Amino acid sequence: MVKPKDTYQSIFDHLNDLVLLCDADYNILLSNHAADVLFGKGEKVTWQKCFQILRGADHPCLDCPLADTLKSGILIPLVYYDERLGEYFEERNHPIVNPADSWKSSSSQVKTLPKAVNWKKNQP
Repeated sequence: MVKPKDTYQSIFDHLNDLVLLCDADYNILLSNHAADVLFGKGEKVTWQKCFQILRGADHPCLDCPLADTLKSGILIPLVYYDERLGEYFEERNHPIVNPADSWKSSSSQVKTLPKAVNWKKNQP
């Protein structure tokens, strides 16, 4: 019999978008294959800090939507340019509720934006 966790991981691993499940302390609890390939060079990125993986930083990002997502319970999108990869990314943080209806963690869906989207250069 297939376990639900294995089913979810299989679905996540077939997505082209990067998927990370993070706790309130910025720990990556779960990652999909696309995230592992891009940021971990094929190795799992779990139990590392999301800011280390997503931004190469040694501290939480100033524009990080994780804390606000967990406080508000709403999806918060963020667009940024990654100098390391030369790519624009859109990150969407979705709150995950535990059975007691409190915010437990957040899933981050990250995708590259087409090169035609020149978000950074169009900012004031």
